[in-house]
Amino acid sequence: MINKTYNVILCQTKNQVNDIRLIFENLIEKESIPLPTISTLNDWLVEQYQEFCMAAAPINESRVILSGIEESMLWKVIIDEDLNKRDYSLLDTDAIVQEALSADQIIKNYQISMDELKEASLSKESTFLYEWLKEFNKYCSKKRVLSRLSFIELFIKQQKEYKVVSENNILFAGFDNNTPLYEKLLKVLQEANQISHFKKEDIKQNRQEKSYAKPDLEMLGVTQWVKTKVAEGARKLLIISPVLSKVQINLQNKINREVNPEIFKNLSKESIYDSDLQRPLTSEPIIRAGLQLLELTQQAQMIKPKIIYECLLFNNWIDNRFYAEREKLGNYLKLKNNPSYSIHSIQHIIDNDPKLKDLELDSLKDTLKILKKYRKLWSKSLRLREWVYQIEALWNEIKFSEINFLLSFEINNLNSLYASLHQLKNNEVVDGLIEFKTFLKLLFIHLESWPAPKKDGQSLIDIKGFYENPIKEYDAIWLMNMNDNHWPGKLMFNSLLPMKLQKKYHIFDEEYYKQINTVHQDRLKKFGPNLTISFSQTDEDGNPLFCSNNYFSDIKEGLITKKRIEGKKSLNDVDFILDNYAPEVTGEKKISRGTACLENFQKCPAWAFYENRLGAFKSQEDEVEELSPMARGTIAHELLEAFWRKYKNSEVLKSMSDEQIKNNITQIIEGKLKTLEASLPFLSPFQIKVQSNYFNRLLFNWLSYEKNHRGIFKVSSTEKAFTANIGRLSFKLKIDRVDEYTDGSMIVIDYKTGSTTPNLSDYQGTIKSLQLPLYAAYSEIKNLSAIGIAKVSINDQKIYGLTSHIQLPPDGDLVLSKKISWEHLIPSWQEQIFNAASGFLKGDASITFTDQKDLDYCSVKSILRLGDKKRQFEEEVDGK
Repeated sequence: MINKTYNVILCQTKNQVNDIRLIFENLIEKESIPLPTISTLNDWLVEQYQEFCMAAAPINESRVILSGIEESMLWKVIIDEDLNKRDYSLLDTDAIVQEALSADQIIKNYQISMDELKEASLSKESTFLYEWLKEFNKYCSKKRVLSRLSFIELFIKQQKEYKVVSENNILFAGFDNNTPLYEKLLKVLQEANQISHFKKEDIKQNRQEKSYAKPDLEMLGVTQWVKTKVAEGARKLLIISPVLSKVQINLQNKINREVNPEIFKNLSKESIYDSDLQRPLTSEPIIRAGLQLLELTQQAQMIKPKIIYECLLFNNWIDNRFYAEREKLGNYLKLKNNPSYSIHSIQHIIDNDPKLKDLELDSLKDTLKILKKYRKLWSKSLRLREWVYQIEALWNEIKFSEINFLLSFEINNLNSLYASLHQLKNNEVVDGLIEFKTFLKLLFIHLESWPAPKKDGQSLIDIKGFYENPIKEYDAIWLMNMNDNHWPGKLMFNSLLPMKLQKKYHIFDEEYYKQINTVHQDRLKKFGPNLTISFSQTDEDGNPLFCSNNYFSDIKEGLITKKRIEGKKSLNDVDFILDNYAPEVTGEKKISRGTACLENFQKCPAWAFYENRLGAFKSQEDEVEELSPMARGTIAHELLEAFWRKYKNSEVLKSMSDEQIKNNITQIIEGKLKTLEASLPFLSPFQIKVQSNYFNRLLFNWLSYEKNHRGIFKVSSTEKAFTANIGRLSFKLKIDRVDEYTDGSMIVIDYKTGSTTPNLSDYQGTIKSLQLPLYAAYSEIKNLSAIGIAKVSINDQKIYGLTSHIQLPPDGDLVLSKKISWEHLIPSWQEQIFNAASGFLKGDASITFTDQKDLDYCSVKSILRLGDKKRQFEEEVDGK
């Protein structure tokens, strides 16, 4: 109950502040009462502290408080600089930054001292964290800035000594689960102020528990519930999910279709829901287009056609008059099927393609010239504030802010963009010269943390996450997705914080979740008179799921005992079938297949059945913007083939100096890249140069290994083609290379340009990799004494493999076959390959595998129903 005596009401979140304001609006309508100060605790403390320091106070400790965005930026700068000094080649440190930021907040919230952290830091990761924290604190001290939690620590200290805040009657709302830091703060405030806590009474509640066969049926149940409640006249509904980020967009779309379909016809119509999980500004199309324009100004930036259409061709800020002309250009580019373009390549096509000569594209050409001008200007480093002015100048020059026919929400998004840039200019963290690519990363971090503007007023439906604690009361509440994999889910410890400390302070352990469960269940009793809780029996792929413990009254150990599974027929109406065998492949005709069918069959028969016999595959958009890793691997094979066709043997190679090797491979690479340039016109001259440097390094490193670490050999053949007939299966194969030793014996070599290190155990005992065994068993190469995998990469060059006898001098890293003698090894491979081929033809589609890791690259994993298989095994064990 809220009475008239409070002069300050403090909440944990801004949403709670809005809830309290609504309560007071209703009270003011009924009776004339003064409106107290209503604020979040953190904002109010900062305001009170600054006022105290500005007055004739005994202290002068005014500090700048870093925003959450600035904290993230500072952590990124510190971590990137440190890891660069340590020579750690990490492509992306964003995940580490988030872990470090979380660890810092845990340390402050649980009042863990630096000495305790240092003593417990035994791992490399926790030692890094300790060093980063020292650097973070050093920076803050030097710049007289504070993180939000460091400010709370300072305030507690000053409140004890100087009574910064006193003689207030304060009501705290929403503080039912406090960390040690906030408990300390409340205690010190209580010494000089009158403190009360807002308590909502338990409501007599009508509670329903529902289970659904699948998540989409659960989603449908929630949507129909909303529709029914709206028809009944409900004014305030609440939907809660522990996995809001996963389901929010789908849920909102379904609510729009079922309850508010008018929003699809009238774009100015407002939605009927509001969500705490706000879209970042970077998710708004108009903002994304502006950022994509900035990306185009980077040197040799290649960009996908879809993005080209969005940020250059189909938007109408360039001019409205020739919009249709640019649209024709866009459709023409689409038909060319190039994976990516650059400013240079678009200009070249516009100027030289005869099919485009009648199009009026002068305004687009002018825009491309502007982008090229800024690309040149932005080749030097600037301060962060100067970069902001630069991108604003670019947007102004191409009239990005003058887009025609903007909707109101798009105008609001643009206003938010410029407001966020104004704050970025005053950033307290980044104060040195930075390159444009670094600025873009910081800009993205800034805008990613800046939410798109919310609409004013109340919504019919609030959609919230599991940790939210709304103050207002609702007509009805639905708590969805209450499966144990969602809540509590896996115990997620911080990877940087010493485990000893996390266990000591019960940070995200079972004790923590037990406490949170108690708090949440108490909250649920107070949200409103009607509560529905639901979960799904299976995931999207049919794998079994179980409900969250302690939330369902008639469910024990995750198994339904009474409730009907909604959307699922009775078991009496279901026909059970065995699907571990498919019809046999009959007939006499030879069947041509790729070796992948046997590779997959050897790992899991069902994988080969679905992918290689039925042709199932996972549909994926081509993400390649330049040469894909597979294309680079193919080119590397062709370059090595060209080299050995010309130079024949190890004696010639060993007679070459390093400089001669470089000159020889450069000639081969230049010839190959000329043909590549003709077949892939979307590659810019800069990209061709990058690829040339890559192949020069790759081939030089590999040939240096062959020169210095291999014995004497001559190349007997390259790209040796043959057909392997295994029963009724026929395989057309090609061996990368066959070398002959001085004793007349042969080695089969297969080039691998990927990063995975070969595992020789895959070729001994039960074989998992069939390519080399197929070569050895069916190529009919005489005097074969070894198989070798040539790991051709820039950083690691070796020949791994098995041999019947060690050559003198030794050849690379070949080892003797120990588990089985060479004489028996090839017959063993023949038998296993024949059995795999026979099983494939007989229709074996069973879900059997040795190690689930073997299925990591399985494109049909979702239909193998591994969860069902796991449950089947458990039931079989229980039945014994």
